[in-house]
Amino acid sequence: MPRYQQNRQDGSNMRANNAQPPPYFDGPSHQQNLPNPPLRPDYGSHTERSGLLPQSYGNAKRLHRKFEFFGALILLLSLFSLVGFGYMLNDFINQDTHDRIIRDVAREERQRAIRRNEWNTEIHDYEEQRAVRRDEWNAEVHDHEQQRAVQRDEWNTEVHDHEERRVKMHQERREWDREAKEKADEKRRREEEETRQRVSIEWSGLQPSHCLRYGVREYTATLTNVPVGFNAINECHIKPIEIHGREWAPTSCEDQGICGHVTGYWKVDSNEGGCTPWWSYFKDKGCVEPGIRRHEAPLENLHNGDNWEDMCSTTPANINGINYDGPTSCVDWGKYGKWGIWLVNDNRCW
Repeated sequence: MPRYQQNRQDGSNMRANNAQPPPYFDGPSHQQNLPNPPLRPDYGSHTERSGLLPQSYGNAKRLHRKFEFFGALILLLSLFSLVGFGYMLNDFINQDTHDRIIRDVAREERQRAIRRNEWNTEIHDYEEQRAVRRDEWNAEVHDHEQQRAVQRDEWNTEVHDHEERRVKMHQERREWDREAKEKADEKRRREEEETRQRVSIEWSGLQPSHCLRYGVREYTATLTNVPVGFNAINECHIKPIEIHGREWAPTSCEDQGICGHVTGYWKVDSNEGGCTPWWSYFKDKGCVEPGIRRHEAPLENLHNGDNWEDMCSTTPANINGINYDGPTSCVDWGKYGKWGIWLVNDNRCW
């Protein structure tokens, strides 16, 4: 149960048992049947230790309310006193201090106004700069778009021109291919016709001629049956002939002035034993100068029409085991014939 009820029960029990009042009670005892209740004891540490309460809890509650009323009244009076004190203190403030405070506040307000104006000016300048940059950017964008449009038009024009040129080149290429094919066909037909006509071209009258040099004889023949329109000289150079079982191309061709007749000449250097003269014997003519010895020999097996000088200068010889392609010089000594002369090195001639 609550403590106040326990205390009330304890007080009743004490009265019933004719117990003595507590030592803190100063009034008469309850046995005297006083009309007024005893005063409220002090609920301090002593009361809590003793565990005793006044006789009536209602009187204590009313007394408590009185204390709360007086406390609130005292708090209100203190507040009014403080307000009055403040008004009294205000009268004691120095007028100079008040003015200084007013000036400081006014100065701060002016500084704030100045900073506000500067800020507004900076914002205005920044907005103007942004507007200028925006206009410049828009102008650049517009110029760039115009340049792109111009470049696009130029590109489209170039593309169109390129496409036209491509189509034209394609047509020209097709035309050229057609013409080239026609020319190739025409050339092939002409070559086939020329090949067919060249079958009738032939050499006639092949004759051996004189000897040109040692081991080389000249042959001649006439080109016949050259068709009209053919170049007889060209046909002569490309028409071979067989000599000694081997085909030979002409060395030279000569137009005889007769339509379709050309003479061909061949220099044959194979199997021409009739063009191989020899040296009959050698004479040692002794030293003709320091380190030089002279040898002589007559040339045999020459034929009429042979060029004796060419035959002599190209006939080889062997003197003292040394081969020579021909003599140093050749001489015609009349009835003694054609002779070759060699001037050879000899260490015995000193």
